[in-house]
Amino acid sequence: MNSIITSGDLEIYVLGMMPADQSKKIAFLADLFPEVREEIDMIIATLLAMSDTADLTPSRSVKNTLLRKLSALGR
Repeated sequence: MNSIITSGDLEIYVLGMMPADQSKKIAFLADLFPEVREEIDMIIATLLAMSDTADLTPSRSVKNTLLRKLSALGR
């Protein structure tokens, strides 16, 4: 079970970036092995703590660039 915990797959799973078939496998493993569930819970807690302390406001230049590019896509 250590290989699944150290693989980086759990982080991808938590972020919702994993294909559905692989996500089902991770969910199954989390139900089967408490250490996998605990690791997923720790990843979630860490990401939430980071988001609480991070300044998520983009700089003015990043915001302006993003808005220009989005506007160009809408044309």
